[in-house]
Amino acid sequence: MPSAADVSPVPNGAPSNEDKNMAIVVWILGLFIGIWMSLIFYLLKKSEGGWITDAAREALNFQLSFLIYFVASIALCFVVIGILILPVVGILFIVFSIIGAVKCSTGQVYRCPMAIRMLK
Repeated sequence: MPSAADVSPVPNGAPSNEDKNMAIVVWILGLFIGIWMSLIFYLLKKSEGGWITDAAREALNFQLSFLIYFVASIALCFVVIGILILPVVGILFIVFSIIGAVKCSTGQVYRCPMAIRMLK
């Protein structure tokens, strides 16, 4: 097992494996528990700054945006169009969450094209 002196430092701006894993967990858990994990993680990590804060902020923006889309779709169910929109929003939520997790595993911050940037 390598000691701390043997481990090469992370280059500037490149996320560590631990940061990547935490970002993947935030994106995947968003599928199951909604915005709560992203919100807690963002609040805990926002003082640190850097890549992990950006990844958590993007996941939170994405999940808040899709919460708005879900609520709007449910409201539109009374006008029948929501019945068609709701499954599309659900499928896009799953697909974009998986894409976000995969992008974070490679060290990129995923910017979902449908996310409203509420947190900057």
